Amino acid sequence: MMMDLRKVINIVIISFGVVLCGVSYTMPFAIFTNQALSRGVSVSQSGLVLGSIYIVTFLCTPMCGNLIGRFGVKNIFLIGIIILAISTFSFGFLEYIDNGPAFFWLALSLRILSAVGESVALPASYPLGAQQFEEGDRGKAVAITEATYGIGMALGPSLGGFLKHQGGFALPLWVVAAGFFFTVILLIFPFKNERIQKKTEDRETSWKEIIFCPGIIAYGLATLIAGTSNDWLNATMEPHLFQQFNSTSAEIGLVLMTYSIAYTIGAPVAGAIIDRGFSCLWAVLLGHLCISVSFIFLGPVPGLQHNPVFQNIPFKFIALSVQGVGTALAFIGTMLGMIIICV
Repeated sequence: MMMDLRKVINIVIISFGVVLCGVSYTMPFAIFTNQALSRGVSVSQSGLVLGSIYIVTFLCTPMCGNLIGRFGVKNIFLIGIIILAISTFSFGFLEYIDNGPAFFWLALSLRILSAVGESVALPASYPLGAQQFEEGDRGKAVAITEATYGIGMALGPSLGGFLKHQGGFALPLWVVAAGFFFTVILLIFPFKNERIQKKTEDRETSWKEIIFCPGIIAYGLATLIAGTSNDWLNATMEPHLFQQFNSTSAEIGLVLMTYSIAYTIGAPVAGAIIDRGFSCLWAVLLGHLCISVSFIFLGPVPGLQHNPVFQNIPFKFIALSVQGVGTALAFIGTMLGMIIICV
């Protein structure tokens, strides 16, 4: 059965907001570190700024479920987008801060605020998208949200690098912020919130029950290791490519988007092969093997660092692609594995 036009428009609005979330998540990886280094901020401090979003997201995301139940899914999604709009717009003004310590602390504060917005908006996008589908088709909402977020993550570095090359550090951030503000307008006025009638009673499950479900801790550790694999590169890849190959911001963005593209393509493929009988555990193990191999050649290991076969831009594309596919296998394997052992 075809969806009515109003619901199609709703899905487009939600997807647009989620794409922007993905863009804002990865864009600083291609434009921030060199900006920070020019002000005397160390690579480790830049890594703290870029990596803080993962810590804050981990801490804040579980609270979103309670907020949705209290304030409504559309309102929570709207609040998250507003927070992202303000933090992204403000982040652009760091271009005019020359003092190193002030630059670092402001960047860290705004990145944390952005992480709060991500933690609120993304979890709300799943049920909000599900409201636009019939009961039997709501799995499509998850697929659409995953795909659009992956597209945004893939676009972030290249878009950031291109716009920075055209108009400086602030321009890409202000463009994305303008997109967020436009999404807010669409959510306030044209968007129609569909109410889903509750047909069954929900059973409350404690965090203790979830954590101690057999296999959850092992899958959780696997996710932690795979999830942090890309973070090791966020603060170092930009200056490495700049110093080693004299790459421009736009070229660095293109290289960094390889991981997100590989993950976006690899995730549905991983789900398909698991659906056909491939073991979730073997998918996780194969994913971690791919990540390990990619790191061996991204470094590369001592003895290979001067070998021209490994020290070139095309090989960086290949290694990041392997890493992205490996992360997809690990993430999808753990997600489906958790569902199997908990249902």
